[in-house]
Amino acid sequence: AAFILGPRIGRFDELGNTVNIPPHNISMQALGVFILWFGWYGFNCGSTLAFDGPNASKVAVTTTLSPSAAVVTAVIFSKLLFGHFDISFALNSALAGLVSITAGCVAVPDWASILIG
Repeated sequence: AAFILGPRIGRFDELGNTVNIPPHNISMQALGVFILWFGWYGFNCGSTLAFDGPNASKVAVTTTLSPSAAVVTAVIFSKLLFGHFDISFALNSALAGLVSITAGCVAVPDWASILIG
C-alpha cells in the first residue's frame, strides 16, 4: 500500500532531500506522552508477574528514572545543538527512555536506569 500511495506530499523536495514536517499540536503531543508514561507503570509493574511491594516499587522507580534522565539529556542536547529548547525532542526522548528500560526494569539497579535513559 505504501508503494502505491507514494511518499507524503511535502515530505521531499524536488531534489529528493527530506523536509522536516513540524508537529501540528504540541499540547496534544505532550498529553499523549504523559498518558503513555502513566500507562507504562501498569505495564512494567504488571509484567513482573509478582506484584509484591519490593518488586513493584523497584520497577516503578526505574520506570521513573530512565525517561526522566532521557528528558534531561534531551533538553541539554537540544539547547547545545539547536540553540533553543525543543519540547518535541524532549517528549520523544521520554518515550525512548520508557522503551529502553522496559526489558530490564526489575533487574537493573537504580543508577543504571539513569544511564539507560
